[in-house]
Parts: sequence; structure tokens; C-alpha cells
Amino acid sequence: MKEKRIFRYVLTDAWENMISQVDVIETPKGGTVRCLHYNKKEYLTYEDNTKADFFATPISYEDISKIKKIMYEHKDIFSFQEVEFPTILDGVINTFEFAPDKNLANVINAFNIWAIKEEADVGFYETLNSPYKGLIVPHKGKEIIIVYNEISKILLDNRVNEMYLKLH
Repeated sequence: MKEKRIFRYVLTDAWENMISQVDVIETPKGGTVRCLHYNKKEYLTYEDNTKADFFATPISYEDISKIKKIMYEHKDIFSFQEVEFPTILDGVINTFEFAPDKNLANVINAFNIWAIKEEADVGFYETLNSPYKGLIVPHKGKEIIIVYNEISKILLDNRVNEMYLKLH
């Protein structure tokens, strides 16, 4: 087996400038977690988004298996094309890639998913392009948050700094 990414989380601003990225890579002997965090200033220039903190750490085969198990236990995430869209005009884009094996993978872009986790007092559209139908419960977004929180706990236990894992 070669290296294989089983999980990726990317945080970008509303203009898709990367803020952070976390990759969990499975290897024949366990795995590696690779993290990037770009130092964002209040006023951006082209050069501002080129200075990054980088962190990498080994992760045990046992923890790789736990991460895969979390994904398998929440198989609905592999059917989501979009998640609910909060009525927030600005913010961030959260991208989640779940890929426990080569036949089961999904990439999900969410906007301001922190609003679901923090139970912000905002309404949600069913999807980005759907008409507003009043207050709906963001079931898909909540499922993504559950999986993300469980995976994040394992990563934090493996010395990954929470700055790489922030939702906004």
C-alpha cells in the first residue's frame, strides 16, 4: 500500500484564500498528520498569504483505524452533495474530505459550518441555491460536525494544535 489520504479539512476565507489545512495520511506502518496554517493579517496583500506554519506528526495505525471507524459509523456523510446554508453574508468556507477506502469517499463544501456547531441564531437554507423555506434544522451539517469533532479529538490527542482545526 502507498500513502493514502483518508481525511482532509480545509478552511478558507470567503474569497477562497487558504487559512488552514489538515491531512491525515495512511501509510503501511500507520500514518502521518500534516498541517498548514497561513498567518492572516487584517489587510491582505499578495505576499501575506505566503507565510505558513507547518506541522507534521506520526499517528498510530490504531488511531488511523479509529478515524476510519468514525467515518464508517456515519455513512450518510458519503451521500451528501451539499449541506444546509446559514443566512450569513460573509465568513468562511469549510471543506471536508472523507475517504476511508478507495470505494468510499466524498468531498463536502460547507459555508460557515461553525454556525451549526455554535448554534448561532441564524436561519438556514436547505442548500446554497434553494429558496428560503423558513427555519430548518441543519441535519446534514450537524452530522458533519459530529464526525469532525470525533476526528478532531483524535488529532488533538496526537499533538495537533487546535489552530489547524478551527472552523472559523
